[in-house]
Amino acid sequence: MWPLSSSSSASLPPLDDLPVNVRPPNCHPLACKIQTCLSRSHSDYQKCSPEILALYECCEKMYLFTGGTKEGVKGGEGCPSLAVLKVDLKKTEGRGGREFGIGEDGKEMEGMERMRS
Repeated sequence: MWPLSSSSSASLPPLDDLPVNVRPPNCHPLACKIQTCLSRSHSDYQKCSPEILALYECCEKMYLFTGGTKEGVKGGEGCPSLAVLKVDLKKTEGRGGREFGIGEDGKEMEGMERMRS
């Protein structure tokens, strides 16, 4: 899929060189929306749960794309660590959340194979 490096092992090209439609998502704007919501709601996390869930979903897609890292990913600094994200997604079950890497249809999401390797 990706060009082979000179050492003959597969590697991703620099993310900025990828076409926009195949780059990991930039989640930083969603993190900013959470801060705005928290400011307006006097730090009431319940009122900002749609924004928080949107960030978690974006970060999940980013981690699935990159195989579990946020190093060098534009907008990755807005995401919690992979371990924290997995726990927080599980906590939101019943409110639109679910287990990491499992879609709403109960099937494994694209990119999970990268997380297992």
